[in-house]
Order: sequence, then C-alpha cells, then structure tokens
Amino acid sequence: SSAGEDSAAEDAAADAADAEGEAKAAWMAKQEAPAWGKVTVTVRAPAASEEEARAKWLAKQAAPSWGPGATDVTDEASMGALIDSLAGMSSAESERVWGGMSGETPDIAAAVAAAQEAATAAQAAQAAVEAQAASAVQEAREAQEAQEAAAQAAQAAAVQE
Repeated sequence: SSAGEDSAAEDAAADAADAEGEAKAAWMAKQEAPAWGKVTVTVRAPAASEEEARAKWLAKQAAPSWGPGATDVTDEASMGALIDSLAGMSSAESERVWGGMSGETPDIAAAVAAAQEAATAAQAAQAAVEAQAASAVQEAREAQEAQEAAAQAAQAAAVQE
C-alpha cells in the first residue's frame, strides 16, 4: 500500500511541475507580446561595423547639443571660433544668453533665496531645541545620580548608627 501511495505522490508532484512549466511558458508569452495599444516597430539597418558606429557616436559627442554653438561644430576651426565668441561676450550679454535659460525672474530668485534662508533658520532653531533637550536630559540624569548617591549615603549612615 505504501508503494501505491509513493507512486500517487510522485504523479501529483509531476503534474504540479508540468502545470508550473505551462504557467511559466504562458507568462513568458505574455511578456513578449504587447499588452496594450498598437506597437510601432522601427527596423533599423545594422551598423556596417562596430568601428563605424563608434565613430558616429564620438562625432555626436564632440558637437554641442545646446546653446549658441548647437550647430554642427565638428572641426577644430569652428570649435575655436565658438570658444572665441563665448570668451568675447560681455557679462550682460552672457547673462542674457546663459542666465535667462532657466526662466528664473528676479522675483523668483528672491523668493528662492528667502525660502533657503528660512530653511536655514528653521534648521538652526531645530538644532537649538535638540541641544536644549539634550541638556535637560543630562541635568535630569545628574539630579537622579545625586539623589541616588544621597540615598546610599543616608543608608550607610543609618547602618553605622
């Protein structure tokens, strides 16, 4: 009878393993298929070689992607001209070109500065409160220790009498 029970247990285990395998396969199939909407597939031709792809990538890295020099600046002469033009900017022109890029107005800058100052003051106040609390805890400990020492001294005096 125990051989029959072992066989039934093995069959149940095999069935469970099969069901688990089927569930995994179904889950994987769902992962590979789009779950919503239409999918646009863009097919790109593979790069002719790794070196060609690397050269294209490096060329893109050398070109500025923003600011006045965002045009294609890949040769050294153009890069030198760009650097010279940037170096020749007055501070007002530089502020106009570069400083205004954040869109921050003087009012906003003042509000940000005030908020930062308030945050710093709040941190200082919090630190002062924490220091005061730590001092109060230390004083309470010292008072408790003094009280315990006085009680021990009183006991010692009572024992001597």
